[in-house]
Amino acid sequence: MRKIYGVLGLAASLSIGAIGQTVIIEDDFEAGIVGKVSGRFRVVDFDSGWFANLSSIPSEWMLMDGMLQNSATNTGAYPDYLPSEGAACLAVTTGDDTNNVIDISFDYDVSTNDTLFMHFWAYNFSGEGTPSGNVANFQSGGGALGDSSGGIVGMTSYKLLSSIQVTGNGTYTNSIDILDLLLDDIETVAGFDYYQIAFAKSEDGELGTTSVDNLLISSTYVAPDGPPPPPPSGVTWENDMSADPVGDGWVVRNGKDGYTMGDGILIMAEGAFGTLLDTNPYNGFDGITKVDFRWRNTSHHEGNYGAGIWLNCDGDTPEYYPTILSSVLNTNDNMQTVKIFDPGNGASLLEVPGFGTGMIDAQLTIDPYNKTVDYILTDGSLSVTGSVITTAAATAGTTIDHTLFTPGPSCEVDYVRIEANAYPDEVFIAAEPTELLFTVSEGGAAVADEADVIFNARTNLELVITIEDESHPGTFSVLSDTPQVVFSQGETTLEFGFDPSVSNLVGGMSATGLAVIAWSELGGGDSGELAVELTGAVTYTAGQANPWAGSGDGSSWGDAANWGQGRIPGAIAADAASISGGATVTVASDFNGIFPWDNVLDGGSTLNIYADLMGGGDLTVGFSGDGFVNQTNGAASVGAFSMKTMDSSMQLMGGSFTVEDAFELNGPLTIDGGDLIIDNADAGFAFAGTLGTVNIKSGSFSTTRTVAQQASSIAPAFEISGGSLTVGNQHYWSGGGLTIIGSDPVINLKYMNSTCTINMLLDEQGIATVNLTGWNHLSGLSLTVDGTDYIGGSREFLLFDGAINSTSTAINVIGFPDGVNAYVTQDMDINEVKLIVEWPGYDGWTRTYGLSVEDAAFDADYDVDGANNFYEYAMGGDPTNAAVIGYEAKTAIVDVDGTSYFEYISTRRIGTEEETELIYEVQSSTALPHDTWSGADVVEVGVAPIDSEFEAVTNRVDMTGKDEAFMRLYVESLN
Repeated sequence: MRKIYGVLGLAASLSIGAIGQTVIIEDDFEAGIVGKVSGRFRVVDFDSGWFANLSSIPSEWMLMDGMLQNSATNTGAYPDYLPSEGAACLAVTTGDDTNNVIDISFDYDVSTNDTLFMHFWAYNFSGEGTPSGNVANFQSGGGALGDSSGGIVGMTSYKLLSSIQVTGNGTYTNSIDILDLLLDDIETVAGFDYYQIAFAKSEDGELGTTSVDNLLISSTYVAPDGPPPPPPSGVTWENDMSADPVGDGWVVRNGKDGYTMGDGILIMAEGAFGTLLDTNPYNGFDGITKVDFRWRNTSHHEGNYGAGIWLNCDGDTPEYYPTILSSVLNTNDNMQTVKIFDPGNGASLLEVPGFGTGMIDAQLTIDPYNKTVDYILTDGSLSVTGSVITTAAATAGTTIDHTLFTPGPSCEVDYVRIEANAYPDEVFIAAEPTELLFTVSEGGAAVADEADVIFNARTNLELVITIEDESHPGTFSVLSDTPQVVFSQGETTLEFGFDPSVSNLVGGMSATGLAVIAWSELGGGDSGELAVELTGAVTYTAGQANPWAGSGDGSSWGDAANWGQGRIPGAIAADAASISGGATVTVASDFNGIFPWDNVLDGGSTLNIYADLMGGGDLTVGFSGDGFVNQTNGAASVGAFSMKTMDSSMQLMGGSFTVEDAFELNGPLTIDGGDLIIDNADAGFAFAGTLGTVNIKSGSFSTTRTVAQQASSIAPAFEISGGSLTVGNQHYWSGGGLTIIGSDPVINLKYMNSTCTINMLLDEQGIATVNLTGWNHLSGLSLTVDGTDYIGGSREFLLFDGAINSTSTAINVIGFPDGVNAYVTQDMDINEVKLIVEWPGYDGWTRTYGLSVEDAAFDADYDVDGANNFYEYAMGGDPTNAAVIGYEAKTAIVDVDGTSYFEYISTRRIGTEEETELIYEVQSSTALPHDTWSGADVVEVGVAPIDSEFEAVTNRVDMTGKDEAFMRLYVESLN
C-alpha cells in the first residue's frame, strides 16, 4: 500500500507580472544608446541609461545589434593604453521592497583570449553634498572598478560583486542574500539607495567583439534559515569564502595581489608572493586551541609548500607559534602530501602522502601547555588521525597579530576557522612530563633529568619543591633552587637527580618517589600542588655474570645447570636456557647480553616478558610438551623462532618482538598491542608452519628486509581485524590464507604471485584496503567478499590499490541482503580493485549517512537544519550536514511564441519509482487559500541531469487568462 508521507513544501507563490520578483535592472539592449561622459559617474546620471568614458582614455562601449558591445583593440590613437577597458555603467535608484535576495543574470559572448569583467555595487547617500557629486569612477583599468573616494560627501559604497571574470560564451547567474552580508540596519533590498552595474573588457590586442545581452537583476524573498548557532567559548574567527575576504578584515601584504574569488573558493594564483593578513587581532587569550582548514593544492611544485597556514602570535616572551600546515602536489603521482611543521625549530612534525586532488579537511586541536597538536586529516577517502609534539608555548594575554596564508604554488581555500581560549580567571599550572625515568648502568655515576612547569596566574608564583614517598630514601634529590619565585605567565625548568649509590642499588634494582611542587600566589589567595613521578633503574653490566632478575629460585628454572648457576648468559657462549616443568619465568628488568643463548620453553612452562630481552639466540616454544610466551612491554629479539605444538601459544600485547632468522608457527600467535618484526636477510626465506595461525587485533606484523625472492611462501593462516600487516617481499599465501575483517586494519603487501586465498569480511561500515606496493599478479587470487555484517548503505570500497599485472577470475561476493547489488570491478589501467555496493531506496540512503533507528525516520532532523530526512532524501540533501539541504527549485516567467508561461524547475531522483521508492508530482493552484492542488495543468517540457543521482525537471503552466498562479512539488513515498 502506498504511504503518502507529506508535501515537501510550497516551492513558489507568484502573481502575474511580478511573479514574486521585483525588477531592479532589466535590459535586452534593443533600444537606447551609450552616453559619453568625462570623469566620474554622477548622482544626476542615475536611472539615465548606460554611460561610457569620454576623456583621455575613451571607452568603446556601444549599443549595437541588440547587445551591449565593445570591439576595440589596444591599438590606434592610444597605443600605450587599453581604451577598451573603460567600463560601461548603469545606475538606478531603488523603491520600497521587502525582498532580501538579489538575483543577477546576463548572457555574454567574449572574443577569443579576451576577458569580460562585471562589477555590481550598492550605495547609500546621506543627502549631503551636491546633486552633481561624483559617485564612482568607472574607468576600470585592468578590470578594477574605482571607488568613490573624494567623489561625494556622505556616500557609502558596498561591493556586492567585484571583478567577476568570464570568458567564452554562456549565461552568468548569481544570487546575493542581503542577510548574509551582516550589515547593520540593512536587511532588505530597499536598504540601499542605489545600485550600479559596470562591464569592462580586458583586451588582448586582437580584433574581436565582446557583447552582453539579456541583463536581468531582480529581487525575491527567501525566508531566513533562522539565527546562526552561538559561537563556541573563547574567541573565534571563521570565513567560508562566500564573500571576498580581501577588504573584509583581510588585506594583501607586500603590495601583491593574485587572490581571487570564485564559487565560494579563495583562489591563490601561482607566484602570488603576498599573503593575506587578518587585521582584526584578538586580545587577552592564552593560546590558540583549534584550527579548521579546508584547501587543496592545484599545481605541481616538488619541494615547495602548497596551501599553508602560519599562526603567529606576537606578545610577551615567549612568542607562540603553534604550527605550519601545508600541502604539496606531487609530480610523480598527482597526489597531495600534507605536512605539519614546527615553526619554533623548523622541524617536520608530520608528512602524510596519498591524499587525492580534491579538497583536504584538516582539524588541528592545539594544547599550548603540553605542546601537542592533535590532528584529523581527510579528503573523503583517506583519513589520518594522530598527535604530534611541538615546541610551541603560550603566554596569557598575548595578541594574535596575524594569520597568514602563503600559496607558493597555486592553491584554493574553501574554509578556515580559528579558535582561541580567553584569558583564564583562575591559575593554571602543569608539569611536562609528569613522570621522569632515570637509568644508570651498574656502578655508574649519578644522573639528572628535567621537567618543565608551565603556568598562568594573575600574580607571580612561589614554588617549593620537595621529594616525598621514596622507596629508597635519599636516592632522589632536588637540584633546582627551592623555594623560587616565577613570573605570572610562562615556563620554568626544574632539575632532579638520581644517585643509586646512596641506597646501594645494584643491577636489576629500581627506586621510586614523588617530586611534589607546591605553589602559591604572591598577593593572591590561590595555592595548590602537583606531583612528578620519579623512577630510577640500574641496568646490568654487559658481558658479566649478571644475576637473572626473574621470579625463579633455582629449582623453577627446569635444568638449572644450563643457566650458569642462576646467571644468564654464563661466561661462555654455549649456555642455553631450558625452561620446563611448568615453570614461570618473568623478565621484569632490562637485559642486554653479548653472548647468544638458546631458549627452549617446554613442559607447560611460561615466559613473561615485561622488559627488554636482547642478545639471545633461538627460541623454541613447545617441544615434547607445550610452551607459552606472553609479552606486554619492552623490546625482545631472538634468532630463529619456532612454535612446534598446536597447543602452545604466544600473546604479544605490548612492546616489540624481533625474529632475525627462520620463522615457524604451528600454534596460535595473537598480536594485540605489540609489534612483531621479521628481520631475516636470507634469500628464499619462508614463513613455515601449516598448522599455525596469526591473529592481529592491534599492533603490527611486518617484514623489514628487502632481499629478492625472500618470503616466497607464507604457510600460517593470517587473520587481521585491527593494527597493521606489512610484508615487503615476494610472497603468496599457501596455507590457511589471509582473512581481513572490517575497515580498521592497515595492510601493505609488496608482491603477490602464484596461488593466493584472501577472504574479506566487511564490518558494519566496510572493509580495509590492501595496498600493493610492487608488481602483483592476481590471476591466482581466490577472493571472497562477505557482506553479512555490513549495514552502511551505498558505497564504494577500494579492495586492492597498487600495480596490478593480471586480474582474478575467482571472485565470490556473498552475504549481502536481498535487493542489495554488490559486485567487484578490476581495472588494471588505474590499478584498482573495487567493491561496489548499491543499496537502493531510502533505507540505503540513511545507511550511507550512518543513520539508524529514530535518526533514520522520515521526520527526523539529525543535523537540525529544518529539513527532515524525507525532504533531504527527495531533494538531494545531506542529513548530517546542516549546510546542505538539497537542490533548490527555480522559477521564472517565460514567453513562448507570444504565450506567457509560469516555469518551475524542480528536482527529481533518477530511476524508476520502484528504485527510488518515490513519486514526484508538480502541482498548481490559482487561488489563495489553496483549496485544490492539481497536476492537470502542469506540463513537463524538459529533463536534464544534475549529477549521477538527480535530474532537473522543467515544468510549465499556461498563464493565459490567469491573474496569479501557485506551484508546488508534491512527493509521495511508496513505503
